[in-house]
Amino acid sequence: MAHFSIDVSQSNIAITAGAQNALAILLLTLFRPGDKIATDHYTYANFIELANLMQIRLVPISGDKEGILPDVLENHCRLQQLNGIYLVPNYHNPTGHIMSQSRKEALAAIIRKYQLLAIKDDIYGFLLEKPTLPLAHFAPDHTCYICSLSKSICSGLRIAYLTFPTRFAADIRRGIYNVNVKTASLNSETAGELIYSGTAQKIIQQKRIEAAARSEICKSYFPEIAAQTLGFSL
Repeated sequence: MAHFSIDVSQSNIAITAGAQNALAILLLTLFRPGDKIATDHYTYANFIELANLMQIRLVPISGDKEGILPDVLENHCRLQQLNGIYLVPNYHNPTGHIMSQSRKEALAAIIRKYQLLAIKDDIYGFLLEKPTLPLAHFAPDHTCYICSLSKSICSGLRIAYLTFPTRFAADIRRGIYNVNVKTASLNSETAGELIYSGTAQKIIQQKRIEAAARSEICKSYFPEIAAQTLGFSL
């Protein structure tokens, strides 16, 4: 969390059984059937399926190489009642775009103005050498942040850290208890040991090296689309 400049109290952090579990809990506890959530025009397929299961409507917003365009988002906010926004700002799945800090600031201003609930899925944030300030820095009372270890450390380690504003704490804790009862302690302890021992950072560095090597192979075949250096999606 510190690496990504996430500064919240321990009481505002929950451990879930992976990012998908965290997304399901947020949709179940903070949204209702018929609510509308803004997303990138192309977005994470499993989030679409989760929203469909819960009868939550997704509103695709046009974007550019940095993701959702602020003026288009604001137009949608004016024309219809949006309840939230889902963002994958770093190495977005499936487009691979990276959101600049200025874009985050512009979106955060709209999120605050229209009282949107932002879900920031930062599952690929570990690929950034120097992360910029997160969306939560500019809209802390409106942002839930998810940091998962399945991509950065090990696919079988189903652990994610979920941060949330204090006003949602009771609802989210109740949702976690009723959906999970508890997250496996062995997984939590394993994740903690990997992080505190420094092993997690070594694994991440190896994955960055591998991602860069794969990117070079991709560039040799598709030079016109391989814009990013480390992203898993292009």
